[in-house]
Amino acid sequence: MSTVKQEESAPVSLYDHLQQLIDDLELRQQPHVDVYPEAPKPEDIVIPTGGFAKCVCRPGCTKELPEPAYRILGHSGEDQRWNLPNEAEQALEAAMTQLADACMSLQAVFDSVSKIEEEQKRIRIQTNYLLVHIYSVLNFSIAVIINCLFL
Repeated sequence: MSTVKQEESAPVSLYDHLQQLIDDLELRQQPHVDVYPEAPKPEDIVIPTGGFAKCVCRPGCTKELPEPAYRILGHSGEDQRWNLPNEAEQALEAAMTQLADACMSLQAVFDSVSKIEEEQKRIRIQTNYLLVHIYSVLNFSIAVIINCLFL
């Protein structure tokens, strides 16, 4: 019975079948959104690479865009070749310097707190000594007053 149906239907060429599969595949695909790389600033030094820029919609996208590709000095591995300072390293070094300064300031604060605590302890000891001395003087004075009253 299956052979009868195949004979009754119109014969489909291999080309038409492949074209139908390609059309179905294209209908399922989402359209690509071109995302152009960041344009150089007027003060940037650029070197054309001789090709087209790659789309940056996602990592690994291979679509070439109708825009020339170039390297921006200061943003690539070419910096060492051209003996340019690396901005990322400079920023990291500045952050590390600020962090070191903050640590030094923090250490100074801890040292100050330690000195204040030592001074408070010294003052407590002196205050306790003075209170004991005042207490003994008061006791002696009361004893003298009592002796004077009963004599």
